[in-house]
Amino acid sequence: MLPVIARAYYLHKEYARAVELLEPDSVEKSYEVLLLLGNSSLELKKLDQAALYFEEVRKFGDTAEANNTLGAIYFSLGERDKAKVYWERAKKLEQKSDDKSPAANQKRSIP
Repeated sequence: MLPVIARAYYLHKEYARAVELLEPDSVEKSYEVLLLLGNSSLELKKLDQAALYFEEVRKFGDTAEANNTLGAIYFSLGERDKAKVYWERAKKLEQKSDDKSPAANQKRSIP
């Protein structure tokens, strides 16, 4: 029930209240909860905390989106080398995704 309430706070731009509801250890840190915590922390400009949440999000699935977000966070924190690692990972994941798309697997006909 708390994640639903926290999402309502998030949608009303009450990010601190959303974090307050979801941070306690008693709240299961599901993918959705971690995204809410990470995005709320970003809105509150708590970049260190946002990075921790997005690192946890990656454990549910290493996506280009999560890696791009982490790259931007670490770049903003002045950790350019770390940002570069995440952006390179995102690029590899995007290329993998493109390789699996139906259009990439079609043979090109020569006109």
